[in-house]
Amino acid sequence: MKIIPDLTGFIAEDAVTKLENLGIKVIVLESYGKNTIKTNHKRVIRQKMNSKNEVEFVISFF
Repeated sequence: MKIIPDLTGFIAEDAVTKLENLGIKVIVLESYGKNTIKTNHKRVIRQKMNSKNEVEFVISFF
């Protein structure tokens, strides 16, 4: 079993690249607040392992 680094707070693209380079499949889910404006500055706000041994990132726009 691979050790998955905690990438919460990382820029989304960097976090995905880090895990893909380790051979780990990543699922990205986007989260929007009421007044969120979609920008290019995305960060990982939550990370968890799902039942298929894939890492799910929830990202938000800042």
